Amino acid sequence: MDRVIGDPLPYPVTTFHSSRSANPSHRIPSDWKSALYGSLGISSSSPATHRHDHRHHDEGGSLHVRFGSRPLTARSRATRLAVWMLAATAAVSVLLNVRLLALGAAGGAVGILRPRRFALVDSQIPESVLSTIEPSNQPLKHMVMVPGHAIWSGCDASLAARDRDWILEPMQKGGQVRTYLKHIVKGVEIAVRDPQALLVFSGGQTRSHADATEGMSYARLAKVGNLYTQFMDEDERKRRAKNPEDEFERVTTEDFALDSMENLLFSIARFKEFSGHYPERITVIGYGMKRARYQDVHRMAIRWPEDKFDYIGIDNEGDTSPDYEGERKYGLEPYRHDRYGCHGKLLAKRRKRNPFRRFHGYHSSAPELKELFEYCPLDNKLFDGPLPWDNQH
Repeated sequence: MDRVIGDPLPYPVTTFHSSRSANPSHRIPSDWKSALYGSLGISSSSPATHRHDHRHHDEGGSLHVRFGSRPLTARSRATRLAVWMLAATAAVSVLLNVRLLALGAAGGAVGILRPRRFALVDSQIPESVLSTIEPSNQPLKHMVMVPGHAIWSGCDASLAARDRDWILEPMQKGGQVRTYLKHIVKGVEIAVRDPQALLVFSGGQTRSHADATEGMSYARLAKVGNLYTQFMDEDERKRRAKNPEDEFERVTTEDFALDSMENLLFSIARFKEFSGHYPERITVIGYGMKRARYQDVHRMAIRWPEDKFDYIGIDNEGDTSPDYEGERKYGLEPYRHDRYGCHGKLLAKRRKRNPFRRFHGYHSSAPELKELFEYCPLDNKLFDGPLPWDNQH
């Protein structure tokens, strides 16, 4: 039956007024709790004897709630349970991280610490990068560097003496590529026969219509031409014949150098990047006409010890007097006046040879050389800052 507005409610209603009312007649009745819970069908007469919220039904089905000593409501209990669960999760997370740190420090399979060969306080290499690098176990001490002069774009190493298989400047055509091949072969020979040597083919992506760097093309030619096995002993050849997938591992490329000064300096940084330490000895294989440039200018510019530096010069066939004159005029003398190659025509040449706007990451992988990388004096003064090889004698 519908109830008409104004009809009495089917249950008693108690009206409460604030105890702060000035009218004494409006004070809350003393039995307000009984009235309130009575209207809800709940009895509050049973005293509480525990701190927890105990609920039970009597024989008549009435629900009794004990309010003795500040019980927890269902919502409060859920909140407290959530807090305990969050605390437990946080504790487990801390324990797992401590375990990962311990495993990493102990050299375990799982860890977030740097490989031991890069355990340098000043290293700026991100951990995400270091985690992808396998530590080198080879005792590398000798850097054998072959500077690139052009880019080999061929596929058949037996035809590598042809100009059309190379990306060349006009002045490089007419037989110079045979000299490049001699440089590559000599570098391979020295590296294979010295178990402490790392062969570095150096040279950037210097041609706008090239899809590789000079260093990469030299390394590819050496691999395709199977040059490494030619200088191995008989036992090593037999072993590799049975395992043709085994590659000569002590070789890498330096892919950012834009001139001879950077060939030397960046190759040292690349050696550090590859092995985790700097070389103790350096051998450069290049043109004989550039011997003075490397030994008297570049080596001096980085203050490398003279007794730990070798240069092997191999020139073009035939009359080389024009080559030497061109080197003196366009190579040696400009570097003598600008030994770090960071001004005028030498800087312009670097820009011209960097059509793809590439730059290296050696500031991070070889931080000890950061000041030398940035050094560009106006008075051609020799760099006098600290260098990793200062104490090599």
